Amino acid sequence: MQHLLKTKALILLSVLLLLTAGVPLPAQSRAQATTDSMLLRLNAAGYRLLYTNPDSSIFYSLKARQRAEELQDGLALTKALDHLGYAYYVKGSYEQSLKYTIGALAQAEKIGDRPGLASAYNGIGLIYLGHDQYDLALQEFRRAVDLAGADGDSSHIAPYLFNAAICFEQTGEFAKALSYFNRALVSDRGHHVSLMSLNRLGETWLHMKQYDTAVRYYRRLLADPRSQDDTWEKAFAYAGLAQVSSARGQHDSAIIQARLSLAFAQQIHAKWDAERAARILADSYAALHQYQKAHEYMVIDKIYNDSLYHDSREQIVNFLKLQQREKENQLLKDLSGQDQKTIQLRTVLLTGACFLAVLLIGLALLFYRNYTVKSKLNQQLATSNQLKDQMFSVISHDLRSPMAAMQQMLELMKARNLPEEEKNKLYDLFYKQVILNNNMLNNLLQWVSTQLAGPGIVARKEEVDPSQIIEEVLSVYTYLAGQKKISMENEIKTGMTIRGDKEQLKIIFQNLIGNAVKFTHPGGTIRLFHTLEDHTVTLHVKDNGVGIPAPKLATLLDHSGPSQSTYGTAREKGTGIGLFLVRQFVEHNDGKIFISSTENKGTETCISFACVGLKES
Repeated sequence: MQHLLKTKALILLSVLLLLTAGVPLPAQSRAQATTDSMLLRLNAAGYRLLYTNPDSSIFYSLKARQRAEELQDGLALTKALDHLGYAYYVKGSYEQSLKYTIGALAQAEKIGDRPGLASAYNGIGLIYLGHDQYDLALQEFRRAVDLAGADGDSSHIAPYLFNAAICFEQTGEFAKALSYFNRALVSDRGHHVSLMSLNRLGETWLHMKQYDTAVRYYRRLLADPRSQDDTWEKAFAYAGLAQVSSARGQHDSAIIQARLSLAFAQQIHAKWDAERAARILADSYAALHQYQKAHEYMVIDKIYNDSLYHDSREQIVNFLKLQQREKENQLLKDLSGQDQKTIQLRTVLLTGACFLAVLLIGLALLFYRNYTVKSKLNQQLATSNQLKDQMFSVISHDLRSPMAAMQQMLELMKARNLPEEEKNKLYDLFYKQVILNNNMLNNLLQWVSTQLAGPGIVARKEEVDPSQIIEEVLSVYTYLAGQKKISMENEIKTGMTIRGDKEQLKIIFQNLIGNAVKFTHPGGTIRLFHTLEDHTVTLHVKDNGVGIPAPKLATLLDHSGPSQSTYGTAREKGTGIGLFLVRQFVEHNDGKIFISSTENKGTETCISFACVGLKES
């Protein structure tokens, strides 16, 4: 996580460079540039102080934003928002940084600012990059390169080349990383990305254990006149030199260099850089057996480490998803993944104490707290992943049979030279099937949306007539049953009501009826009927199909997956998830399910619910 946080801190620089580093505006935007002298001075001050005093930069940029809004100056407003996002990022306040960067994105879209839009694509790539989704991040950076290149000014491209290099560096493709960092260095034409590239070139060579080359790049940055006012990059360079010295066993030199890094980082409140420097100092003093000094810097390391932990990266991702409507296959994917891919915890370094008893108590409490937080977050992540898997399972399973029916109709119309009358009948049947499938899909997606908005799968109960639900499900499976010449006998009458989630009940009966059609031989019979006893209604789905072997029947409702899937009598393919979901949905609706089956004779599935209403038929 340490390496990732610094990566994020560095790469966000390029999000904000296009409108702050003096890059010329495109033709369509140049005419809109402000002529208000106060606004120009405020924005200039906000940018000038980004590296040396981010708090002052925030002060001036807030003033610039207010005046730009009063004057309705779109470009100046975008620039002020960019400066705010950048300054908060330098401070390590990632949520605030993202808030203002998103504001700059919306403003750039509103006024058609091409550099601003390219920066927005880049910003999305940074979020992917922050969640280890390197392929997705590269796609966004390349979109930004294409958009920036369309302006004919290669200086636009430097930040995006830099970010692509970061992706390669993170995946260990050091040769590509070096190539892209050098291209960014050349393309930057003297702006700040070139300084960043020098630092990252040194870092890459450090990872490759080519210490002499790494030192040359760090020293080259420190000798650059532009770095004299760039406190942030100096903090990073001195930390890199300290790491090289530590790796060579030169701990005295490492201490001198790490102290400089810590001083620069504290000067601009750069949390990650300060934590890194403090960690190097603690390790170096420990190597020299100066344990009191090592302990002092361990405490400093812990303070910054705790602060970074509480910045909560997950809240930032959720905020971006809300604004950008990005879906989870990236960030869980992933966000997702989002990735995983998406929550990482740092173990907090422990503070020492004068008395051994106090130290042991502190260690125990700290480990217990971390274990509790980690367990809670892992449980939440597992619940989220389980909910996502169940949603995909419901959709894939319930769409399989209706889509198969439509495919068979199309194949029949295509393969056979049918009379006009038969074709018309098939067209009418196909049209009805499309309408039914569309209604089912709309209902299913609406239900999935309500489930994802809540804490998990919940039943939204109401009084429903199960006979109406079954009639609707039967209409979807009529064609498939007809193709196998299966007789469908529905003896369930109207007049009784139960309490349950209508969409979940549909999913239950779609699975049960679909399985009955799947495992009944051509020419067989499926019978649907109900029984009433002690204010309980039991709905039966009975077929005379292949049946279920006793060993499999014993575990059928408790597991899902390919091992549970069996080909149907017409070689229909399944997913192995249907009855596992049915059992869960039945239980969510306060029902009970029982399956009896005899191999080669058939299967009967019974579902019982409390009957809340009964009308005379």
